[in-house]
Parts: sequence; C-alpha cells; structure tokens
Amino acid sequence: MSMMTLEITRHSGPARLGKFHMGEQKLATPNMFSVLTEAVDIEHDIYIASPEVKTKRTPIFVGSGSLNISDKIKIKKDNQILPDYHVGLNVPREMAEKSVRETLRFAENYPEHSAVIQGSRFGDLREECAEGLGDRPLFIIANGRRLIRNPRLLVDVVSSVRETVPPNAALYFPFALPHLFYVLAYMGVDFFDSAECILNARVGKILLPGPADMASLKELPCNCSVCVGRVPEDLLDFDLLLSHNFQEAVKITKEIRESIRANALRELVEEKASGDVGSMAMLRILDAEKQDFLEKYTPVS
Repeated sequence: MSMMTLEITRHSGPARLGKFHMGEQKLATPNMFSVLTEAVDIEHDIYIASPEVKTKRTPIFVGSGSLNISDKIKIKKDNQILPDYHVGLNVPREMAEKSVRETLRFAENYPEHSAVIQGSRFGDLREECAEGLGDRPLFIIANGRRLIRNPRLLVDVVSSVRETVPPNAALYFPFALPHLFYVLAYMGVDFFDSAECILNARVGKILLPGPADMASLKELPCNCSVCVGRVPEDLLDFDLLLSHNFQEAVKITKEIRESIRANALRELVEEKASGDVGSMAMLRILDAEKQDFLEKYTPVS
C-alpha cells in the first residue's frame, strides 16, 4: 500500500494548503521539487530525478522514462512515477488517443503509483486519462512547458484535471517559471519544480522573478544571500546564478503558502499578474470562463 497522501488543511479559492505525507515525512504544500541531475544537487525538502541519477537524497520521486521506447520498465518502489506514452501538445487526435490508451494500459498493473496525465490539447482525452488512472497520490500534467504558451488551453486543462482527479491527490505542473507559480497554485496545483531555474541559469538568465539577461543588468535588484555584496558579473557563474534562481522559487512557494493561510492568495495573484502578460491572461480567462470552478471553492458568507 502506498504511504503517500495529501492532507488538505485550508483552501483559498481552488488553492490548497496541505501536508504531503511520504512515509514518516510531512511536506508543506504548495511546494517545489528540487530537480536532481548529474551536475545539479541543491538541498531542499523534496526532490525529483531520473533513474540514472544516483543520490541518497530523500524524500524523492523517481521518473521511469517513456513507453514509446519500451514497456519493459521495472517498477520497484512506490516513489517511482509510472512511465507514460510521450506525445507533443499539438499532435493529431489519433496520436493523443494512443498516448492515453498506452499510458492507462501500463498503469492498470500499478494502481497506487503516481502517474502522468496525457491527452495533448484535447480536453476530453485529458479527462479520460485522469478518470482512468483513478485514485493515486500524485498526478503529473504532461506538456507543461508547451501549455504555458497557450493560456486558454492551460486554464482548461488544469481546471478540468483538478476537478477530475480525487481532491486528496496532489497535482504537479512541471517546467513552470516561478513567477507563474502564483496563478497555477490559485488553480489548485500543489507541486512545481526547479527545472526552469536550471535552464535559465544555463543561458545566463536571472529570475527576478521573471527571467532577465544578466548581461543587461547594471546592478542586482535583489537582497538574497547570493546577491548581497555582489555585482552582476559575479552571477555569470552558473552555480551562483542557479542558487539565486532556486532561492527565488523557494521564496515564491513560501509566499503562496502564507497567503493561503491568510486567505489572501487571490489578492496576491492579482498583484503579481499585473506585471506579467501570461499570468494576467490566465486570470482573466479564469474569471470569464471558469466561474463555476472558482465559486465551488469560495465560501458564501
């Protein structure tokens, strides 16, 4: 039996404050996975890595790869995310249907493991996949990075998936920039990751919280432990830049949790969205087209 479950302690709209139980450990949510690679190992309270990465970090989720390559993948531990059939966001419906079919076929034999929700851009296929996967501790939304480029589709996918999966299941949206954590958490996402912290550091971009080219800065507009006493040229070093980006993402997750405790996340999302076109587009679509979804979690006084 899986030792993982999400205990929800408070709502602020669809957003949830909770504790994710992994064995004896209780992790505050919303939260962020520290992505471990052969070259990146940043200490945090929860991690995610591919099977090839050797680490003693805990607690950790381990990916399993793609069913496109082979379905002879061994599932050894309950912290292993089941493999899925990878397809792109804009593939023909037949390919999206196959991705759902193959993902569900493999998952039938592992009813308590975390799994990926496929379905590409087709809302009914996303719901079919989510329903077919049943009750699991963690669901991952596929195509996260591509969905971010299409605010309306992102809102449709996240809201419908949040409504379809069990309420005590955690929802993980990978490859989100930290400044998007606010609006995604407002929609009910429980986990993010540090992938964009790493990718932006690789190309010399600092998160403030949105990406900015280090080469364009005359001074560092940040007082984190990395930036204090340093000049922009110092952060051309990958490790220092990554450390800043990671700290920025962690700060945002803590800010989100505190705003949920104060039942003030909506106000925080509006404030942050005012400076970001993508976040504002998502918020406007939510307000215009998803009132039933928002009101379901808003107490009537």
